[in-house]
Amino acid sequence: MDSFILKKGVVILSILLLSISSMAGCISQSSGKLNLIATKQSEKTSTSLAAVGWSIKNDYNKAVIEAIDMARSKLGNETPVFAYVVFTPRSTAKETNDTADEIRAQLGPDVKMVGLTTKLGVMTNDGLHIGQNGSIAILLVASKNITFGVGEVDLTNFTTPQEAGKTAMNNAIADAGNPENAPNMVLYIGTTRRGEEMRILDGIAEVVGAGTPVIGGNANDDRVPGLWRQITNRQSYSNGLILVAVYTNLKTGWGFETGYKLTDKRGNVTKSDGFLISEIDGRPALDVYNEWLNGELYQRLNAGEFNDGTGNISFDKIKKFTLQNPIARVIRTEDGRTGTYTISPIPNSDDIKSKKLRVFAEIQQGWEIALYRGDWQMDMNRAETIPKDALDRAGLSPGMGMFCIMQFCNGLRSQIPSEEFTKIPVITDDVLGGIPFIGAITAGEQGPLPEIGRNVNANLIECMIVVG
Repeated sequence: MDSFILKKGVVILSILLLSISSMAGCISQSSGKLNLIATKQSEKTSTSLAAVGWSIKNDYNKAVIEAIDMARSKLGNETPVFAYVVFTPRSTAKETNDTADEIRAQLGPDVKMVGLTTKLGVMTNDGLHIGQNGSIAILLVASKNITFGVGEVDLTNFTTPQEAGKTAMNNAIADAGNPENAPNMVLYIGTTRRGEEMRILDGIAEVVGAGTPVIGGNANDDRVPGLWRQITNRQSYSNGLILVAVYTNLKTGWGFETGYKLTDKRGNVTKSDGFLISEIDGRPALDVYNEWLNGELYQRLNAGEFNDGTGNISFDKIKKFTLQNPIARVIRTEDGRTGTYTISPIPNSDDIKSKKLRVFAEIQQGWEIALYRGDWQMDMNRAETIPKDALDRAGLSPGMGMFCIMQFCNGLRSQIPSEEFTKIPVITDDVLGGIPFIGAITAGEQGPLPEIGRNVNANLIECMIVVG
């Protein structure tokens, strides 16, 4: 099935070296949207192009070729220098690795390529693409105004996550030619590491500073765990960290936000192993969480709403409720600033018996937490606000950017009815005004928390970068 196929033209962005008034060009209307088509002037402008291709062909090698050919055809005579690939894993690790090899073969050695596997399908301006045997999308960038530096490591080769983050960041800077300044932003492709992502981000900050935006998500698959992959034009990883240092004189922006409202329900974690909270304010964690929900959790448990039919708690059923009531980690800085980010709570049968609260990002003893509340309609609103945030931070109008890359948390997706989720890329494209974008459904997201001046690893997030 392939939903919401809306044909769009490639957006061509001309970067003027003099003034906008010197550009000879025209505005054309395509599919109800205005796209800027600028005449390339060899002495006065430097043209940058980006294009997206996709495929849902059952033969994965043919799908790779179709997606790349679609994107290349939109670039015309321009040569791509960078590729960002999103694809669903195949049924075995070997087949998934073979797909990555085919991508490398079709792109050739001169294109810096990074990519990750996604759950369910891929997203582009044309919609959500779900094939019977999988799907693939690729973003190609042809520009002399951007330098991409790719750094990659196997996380299993490092004693500490900080050292892995620091090494990958240094490798990315070296691959970019060792510029003196920090990159405009860093793209993050990772692996679910149950809390280590925050320390990876600390390692990155040692190199580029805590204020440099680091934005991205962890690879995902439909059979968690096992088949997810992070790929470059050199190698494939199952426990990889890939960082892309982006240096450019173009405008850049980002959006990173949850879809929930912070409540006044707060407490301090008094006992936790990092992922299983035993006590909040000295009391059983699940009792406190239930009180924050006005008793609704225990009412639903007692009514059997979350039972799987065998006497145990169904993971899918209970998360439908708890992910609409996630935990907020509250961070307070020494100078009085406060920031919060979202963490998924999903207790299992043993947790219910022991009155503990299992979470899917790190929460340590001594941390302050709070309660978020929301619903799927609030989640849907992010499809409009996140791309708008990215454009606003870049100072760009809809249709005037070069490309966007989006990550959408799978937990967030699971809260939205399937027929509504197919509208996410349609809304995104509308807000962006046709700027080419590619999107993955990820398993944990990373991004800036400007309130406290650092990057964080969170759950239930939609995030996006725009370059233009």
